[in-house]
Amino acid sequence: MVVYIKNIFALIFGLIGMVIVISSIFDAYLANASKEWKNTVGKMTEAQMVASGSNGLSKARVLYEYYVDGVQYENTKIRFVGFAPNRKLQYRYRAGKKVKIYYNPLNPNRSVLEFGGSMDLFISFIMGVIFLLFGGFVYILRIE
Repeated sequence: MVVYIKNIFALIFGLIGMVIVISSIFDAYLANASKEWKNTVGKMTEAQMVASGSNGLSKARVLYEYYVDGVQYENTKIRFVGFAPNRKLQYRYRAGKKVKIYYNPLNPNRSVLEFGGSMDLFISFIMGVIFLLFGGFVYILRIE
């Protein structure tokens, strides 16, 4: 029974790690690609700080609109993965303010306010690898 629980534990950690690693790689790809995206001027329609749990931390929630070839789009993405100091975002992105928006010319619905990546991508990738390794060690070192 103990071996069975350890196998489940290893599988859960391995799957979580795999999801984090794959997500980090995909976000890194998009972050790199966004450096070549076109840009346009849009408008912030909503910007606020919201509580993100019982730990007292808050995060920025934004909504912006922009036009590409006469078609209106809206999005909420500030950047591809990022744990930026929210106070900076609060002052940088105020409702009603005009902002530069970077959008994918092949899919204008995909956009960001800040192109490129950040160190957070690397950190999330490393966290995923740690989860994978931990799950692997638990699986390999299980004792019957």
